[in-house]
Amino acid sequence: MNLNSQTNGIVTSIPAYSTGMMGACAEDDMPKTLARTGLASSKRNLFFHISLTTAVMVAAAGEISPSTIQASARTEAASFDLYSSSEHVRNWQKDTLLKRIDQFSHRSIGWDGDDGLPPNIDAINDAKTFLIALGKNYALPDSVHAVGDGEIVFQWRRRYGVFVEVGFYGDETISWYAKLANLPADHNDSRFTRDKIIPIDHGLDAALKTLT
Repeated sequence: MNLNSQTNGIVTSIPAYSTGMMGACAEDDMPKTLARTGLASSKRNLFFHISLTTAVMVAAAGEISPSTIQASARTEAASFDLYSSSEHVRNWQKDTLLKRIDQFSHRSIGWDGDDGLPPNIDAINDAKTFLIALGKNYALPDSVHAVGDGEIVFQWRRRYGVFVEVGFYGDETISWYAKLANLPADHNDSRFTRDKIIPIDHGLDAALKTLT
């Protein structure tokens, strides 16, 4: 469907974009790629076409060339995409991880078909506290798992074998392991309390900041 408007005798056509995939499913069910591309693209395309329509009208009045405003519209659209979607995507990713952690509380002994232990409530609360406290200067984990010994583990993976892992048993410690590019592996167990977790271990802090 098109929305038609008329300005100074010039008829312009603005595509009326639907929410598309955003309207087809709940945000909680959206994969990460959809959050990064589908929603952002819908907003960017709408903004770009509105800007481009403005360009046509202004150019027709002889105030500036169409090519100049078209380039400007693309720049504005990119800026709109950056500032409007990045915060939404990060919040959605964090909420998804928190809900995944909550699901671990429903496990019972032997959940893995062997003698796997479910994480205790302290491990769950420690992991959630750590995740919530991660500021924008840190990349969010790519995944979270609960392993058979009751530990909750966050993982970050990058190209060239870069790997960081942070784990919680609920015993007032935070365990981490980091393998960064061209550096020997590093690891440590540090004291962790939910009322004071920042600053985190210096080695872990440095490792996580290389992932942003």
